[in-house]
Amino acid sequence: MKPLLALSFGLLLGQTPPSTSSLPTDADVQDSAAIEFRDAWEEALEDASAADTAQPAEGTAAATLAPPQDPVPESAQGLSSNAGTGGGGLAASSEDAPAQTASAPEAASAQPPLNLQQMGEEVQRLRAQVQTLQGQLETQQQESATVAQGFDQTLSGMRERAQELEQLRTQNLALMQDASTWLAAADQALDTGELDVDNVLAEADARLAEALQNASSAGRGNAAAQVQSARGFIAQALDAAGRRDVYYARWALLYAADRLRAAHGDTLDQEGTSALTP
Repeated sequence: MKPLLALSFGLLLGQTPPSTSSLPTDADVQDSAAIEFRDAWEEALEDASAADTAQPAEGTAAATLAPPQDPVPESAQGLSSNAGTGGGGLAASSEDAPAQTASAPEAASAQPPLNLQQMGEEVQRLRAQVQTLQGQLETQQQESATVAQGFDQTLSGMRERAQELEQLRTQNLALMQDASTWLAAADQALDTGELDVDNVLAEADARLAEALQNASSAGRGNAAAQVQSARGFIAQALDAAGRRDVYYARWALLYAADRLRAAHGDTLDQEGTSALTP
């Protein structure tokens, strides 16, 4: 047994005894113990030779003398893997913890669902708001309609006034034309020596009196002033004809026709071209 122990101890230390091809000469080949020792010796020699050629003796001894390992449970493997990765599993759990903590305030800030009473109150509030908006819209529509109606009335009044002014302008042009015709007839009568021109000049003055009223109503101040001046010269012509002053009477009629021409031009918004023919 001592040689076997020595062999094992030598293998542990990485040393192998010198190889021999046979047992000592003094061994008894007929002894069963000697036979067993011989077999063990040869087997040990073969193992030692194989260990020397395959890997260093130290690794062989460690592998030979290492006790068998029990199977590790899966839970222990999980812990080992976590420990091998530097506590990655625990770190992952630690990383999940802030996310869960952050979601807690969000859940706390979320409003709870409304019950039936609260929903009814909310519906009533929305209906009241809609009614208020509808009332405001109706008020705005009424105001817009009032403004539009007032604008239409103003526009209608302006149209009526424009039509009235146009009628007055047309009527004045006709009156001035008639007055000019009567003035021309009076001038021809005076040119032939006829001094009885009172009726002719009275007709001309009547036409100009009506034209003066129309011009004042139409707001044509310049035309009205010219018509008034023409009537003054007609009065002077009548006075001169009564005094048989033909020259002064015709001179007054000439100035009356000139003022009538100016009034006719103001009514037409243009100047006349003739003294006696507006």
